[in-house]
Amino acid sequence: MSFEQYLLLKQIHEQRNITLSELADDTRTTRSAAARKLRALLLDGYVEQEAKMDDRRVKYLRLTPKGENVENDIHQVFLQSAKTWNQIPSDLSDDEINDFLTRYQDNLAIWDRNRPKFHRPVVRARHQATSED
Repeated sequence: MSFEQYLLLKQIHEQRNITLSELADDTRTTRSAAARKLRALLLDGYVEQEAKMDDRRVKYLRLTPKGENVENDIHQVFLQSAKTWNQIPSDLSDDEINDFLTRYQDNLAIWDRNRPKFHRPVVRARHQATSED
């Protein structure tokens, strides 16, 4: 999940019954850009759409239980990270801060290379169907 997708997830979590247009406005992005990022969240089962009762053209966005869990997990990691940042001594020199940030970035890159990758089953199934033709 990209950071931009997480921001959409967070906005949907915080603002119940939000529409795509409202989501785009709130995240200061275009409707088409928000729709592209939202599509992945829909395919991955993090978000669902529900039509408005009196106007079926209007679709409300809601987190699925899976989306609620992921949003909560990411939020908790963020809070833990914020606590860690508050523990950094304020009397560090510029070189010490740069060294710390470089090591932090290196550790993130190592973690990203080693973490399990998630593959969307819908996309993979579609790819397999086209390669069999």
